[in-house]
Amino acid sequence: MAQDYIDALPEGASVALAYNADTALLEFGGKKLIQVMDAGNLISAKLKFDIPVDEYSGEEIDLAVLGIGFKAQIGFNEVATPFSSEKHTQKLTRSTKEDYSFLGTVPDEGTTLGISDIVRAKDIMVFATGAERADAVHDMLYGRDDSTVPAAFLQIPPNVTVFIDEEAASKL
Repeated sequence: MAQDYIDALPEGASVALAYNADTALLEFGGKKLIQVMDAGNLISAKLKFDIPVDEYSGEEIDLAVLGIGFKAQIGFNEVATPFSSEKHTQKLTRSTKEDYSFLGTVPDEGTTLGISDIVRAKDIMVFATGAERADAVHDMLYGRDDSTVPAAFLQIPPNVTVFIDEEAASKL
């Protein structure tokens, strides 16, 4: 279903992509990829981005494809990131570093699109798998949309589709 939606986007559509194990399986051929986050080129080394996060200057995003962190982070937007945040450099928490440890050594900070950048996308897809993401998925859908749960801001835009497996849905 997610791949069908991506395939239906017109040639050259802008897709903001947060690299994770789930989104890595999707094909984005012919789409303009905007990088959501980067920590020391660990993420950009996996995919070629048309617009690296460091060069993002507010262009319209047709589709944002995100994963969700153990603490309901989106991108590198940690707990206490305000809704009004735009592209910024973020000090990474231990939890976020653990989320991305599969990439190798994760630095102490990373650059990310802010929450306001992400929620302005025309469409948003969020992927979550595994029981370790169940609390985060619950908080994204039912938590207060304030800075204590960054993913809860995804309750605001009307254009969010969530793809989860049975384990990630276990607390719903």
